[in-house]
Amino acid sequence: MGNRTTGCVALLVGVVAIGVLLGSATGAGAKKKRLKVSCEQLYAEIETTGAQLQAQYNAMGFTIGLPDPAYPTDPPRDGANSGGACKKQGKRIRMGNGFMIDIHSEGEPPFPGETNPAIREYDWFWGETVVRTKKGALRDTVTDFRCEKYAYDGSPGDPHNIQTFPC
Repeated sequence: MGNRTTGCVALLVGVVAIGVLLGSATGAGAKKKRLKVSCEQLYAEIETTGAQLQAQYNAMGFTIGLPDPAYPTDPPRDGANSGGACKKQGKRIRMGNGFMIDIHSEGEPPFPGETNPAIREYDWFWGETVVRTKKGALRDTVTDFRCEKYAYDGSPGDPHNIQTFPC
């Protein structure tokens, strides 16, 4: 009976050991899964921020992303977009840049609050950081939001004598 008891105990220990190994292998894989932020997710967040800023500034009287009155069937020359490199800043952090442009065209109203009639373009720039939280949610932060305005001769595609002013 001693061999039989020893065999049963050994079998029981073996089954428990296999169960523990299988359980820890699947559990360990789930715990080590990294919650990364892709460049596509960063660009999507920048595009969302750009759309929000565009709506906010258009509500103030800007014409960002609207068709040129002289060429209403052409796509707009201005708008918001992501730009710059997608920089990895850790396991769950990506950084990038966004920009938004409003180009004054013939027939458009003047820029809201602008007292210098020579100003033909407003450019806004910002940095954006996207972080994946431990629970899997994306959190973005806009940093270094700045604006510049330009006066120049020639066309927006071929400007001459460019003067830059802060907003």
